[in-house]
Amino acid sequence: MVSRVYQQYGYEYCKLKEWEKAKLYYIRALSQTPFSVIVMYNIGYCYEMMNDYRQALIWYNKALTYAKDEKSRTMLTQRIEDLKRELFMTS
Repeated sequence: MVSRVYQQYGYEYCKLKEWEKAKLYYIRALSQTPFSVIVMYNIGYCYEMMNDYRQALIWYNKALTYAKDEKSRTMLTQRIEDLKRELFMTS
């Protein structure tokens, strides 16, 4: 229950594009539900929006580790590949 509240705050801050605040609430949510793929993805997304692609990759890979369904695994794999290309282009 507490995790959902933190996730909702994170979501609301994402809508406002306040990525740092959103990330902090998602991290709080993760402390309540430590294996939540969606929360890990959301943390990665916040880092991506802050142009911290290396941290985004770390979080997307963590989410991939716990993702069980094929749809999630495919989406995460694609995000990871896209970010790797982005890192290569900006390096």
